[in-house]
Amino acid sequence: MIGPREAAADHVGLRLRSGRRQDARPVAEILRRIGKPIELHSTDLLDQSDPSNA
Repeated sequence: MIGPREAAADHVGLRLRSGRRQDARPVAEILRRIGKPIELHSTDLLDQSDPSNA
């Protein structure tokens, strides 16, 4: 969910189902990163092999 503060800052932080939180990143980057799993109907939101997702 993107609230008013996040929208104004054009950044959003993700909280994964595991409870782990991602640092705030630009909305365009988040949309690019989650687009592929959505397209593939994957249950993995982010590529776990990408070190920036740790």
